Amino acid sequence: MPKVVLAIISYLLQTAMHNAWLLYRESMAAATLPLAHLQFIREVCKVYFARSQAKNAQVPLPVHNPKSLERRCSADIRFDGVGHYIERNATQIRCAVCHMKVYKTCSKCRVGLHLDCFAGFHTTA
Repeated sequence: MPKVVLAIISYLLQTAMHNAWLLYRESMAAATLPLAHLQFIREVCKVYFARSQAKNAQVPLPVHNPKSLERRCSADIRFDGVGHYIERNATQIRCAVCHMKVYKTCSKCRVGLHLDCFAGFHTTA
């Protein structure tokens, strides 16, 4: 990116943070926890870092609707542990566990699965 664009983006972010700090000083929160400008910026950054780490955490998602999974793939096939391989699908389909779009499927079950969801789908009832 050109330096001019980075300078404009930096200026806009600094201006937004300064305006947010001015609004904070006028709020009731500043009466209970007064923060200097730099402390305010650090607190805002902490909140955004915590949110981004929570979104990026690899938390196994529960299977939302077991009945629909049973219709798509019987438990006998799903949990037999033989011949389940991940293969690429030509089109996007929904993951059976997290319901996000994916190009991968189980070769035996024929359901869409992410790499992170694959083991949980075949081991958790």
